[in-house]
Amino acid sequence: MRIGCCTNMLANEGDSAGQWAIEEIAKCGYEYLDLPVAQIMELNDAEFDQLKQRISNSGLSCEVCNNLFPASIKITGPSADLSAIRVYLEKAIGRVKELGGEHICFGSSGARNIPAGFPVSAAWEQMVSICRIIDEYVSPRGISIVIEPLNRGESNIINSAAEGYELSRAADRNSIQLLIDYYHLALENESTEIILKAGSAVRHCHISNPQGRSFPSEADGEMYDDFFRALHQIGYTGRLSVEAFTRDFSREGREAFRFLKQRTSKIENEGT
Repeated sequence: MRIGCCTNMLANEGDSAGQWAIEEIAKCGYEYLDLPVAQIMELNDAEFDQLKQRISNSGLSCEVCNNLFPASIKITGPSADLSAIRVYLEKAIGRVKELGGEHICFGSSGARNIPAGFPVSAAWEQMVSICRIIDEYVSPRGISIVIEPLNRGESNIINSAAEGYELSRAADRNSIQLLIDYYHLALENESTEIILKAGSAVRHCHISNPQGRSFPSEADGEMYDDFFRALHQIGYTGRLSVEAFTRDFSREGREAFRFLKQRTSKIENEGT
């Protein structure tokens, strides 16, 4: 399993994409970058070109992107504007392709949260339709979307991996698959059995310690092995991105990478 790092949780004032961390992520040993689409879309063309050069200079590649939609673009409710969504997707997916992204995480709580009083069933149908529209933009570019379930503290739709899996099946497009995030799985007390049920639909994973959404470590008290064993059981050999907050990335980021490499290798070797 390859270990990468999300930059969205490392953002600071004046750097909403967390670009400052790119070189530090490389120094810590991480194998790829996981950058936020909505924040990348805030960059003008010159700034975007500078980001591409910075990534290239780091020796890493942006293999995955997260946070597909900004909160300003509503995809559920009466104000959902399909024309605006299509205009946004055309440029956003084009930028992800330029960065070399292969997967895009579809979390985007601010965009997908159901407005008060709007029927949940209607919002669900909108989510299915949006997934199919997204497919029109990602499939020709060889990119897949991984639906990210979000805990109920962040979102009021698609709160479990089981619901995310159901949405991926309802969308019925090869490009629409599933993300499993240890943090949201733990907060929703969802069993890792869903990983076994979803099987090959699991195309990307995120991880953090649910206590403070911090960088995982050997001594943090979390029991990660069931999560890793379930992934191993389905033959998952893809990517695992750390998506966490920290005030000391140099230390905690390096420790997390070493811990995850050691622990995932241990689980993989148990089955050989």
